[in-house]
Amino acid sequence: MVIFNNFVAQHQAQLSALNPFLEKWNFKGIKEEHGKFVRLFNERGQQGYMLSRQFIGIFWPGVTVDYDAFIISAISYPHLEKMALILYLDRADSCALQSMAVLMACKKKDHALPATLQDGFKSAGLEMPVDPATGKNPGYRAENSAPLVWCAGFDNEDNGGKSQYNYVFHSLEIEQGTDLIYKPGEIPAWILEK
Repeated sequence: MVIFNNFVAQHQAQLSALNPFLEKWNFKGIKEEHGKFVRLFNERGQQGYMLSRQFIGIFWPGVTVDYDAFIISAISYPHLEKMALILYLDRADSCALQSMAVLMACKKKDHALPATLQDGFKSAGLEMPVDPATGKNPGYRAENSAPLVWCAGFDNEDNGGKSQYNYVFHSLEIEQGTDLIYKPGEIPAWILEK
């Protein structure tokens, strides 16, 4: 029971350490905190391996598993880095979809795009969505009489919607200087994978 309580305490300590970064959608901070744990785990690897063998033995006497330390650490440590990135993508997609719908409705109604995103939402009588990474409204500009909407992306910085995040299949990495850019008729690569 002591070993189990130690794993529970470790899990809670890691959640407490990650919480400030999660609340602010600070992906760089989440990644750095995860890196600290990985280094600590590697330093204590042999010790953790022996403890986890004891832990496994409590529930399955006589069972030996080569990767039991890794499995137990995976259970006791909340791997929130990828989950936070995926959740942010979902929120950004929703924010952009709402914005694009309002802009396209304004274009259809007024035969022109609004000067600002705020004007479009005001005309529609709706509350503007907020990019959770910045706490601000998504970016918008008209390009070739079509709306372009963007959210800050994983670097938590609004870079003006100039450079699209370079999404690689099954890879969510922090890429400085990029935004999540949405254009009508174009489906971002990360949405196609869902």
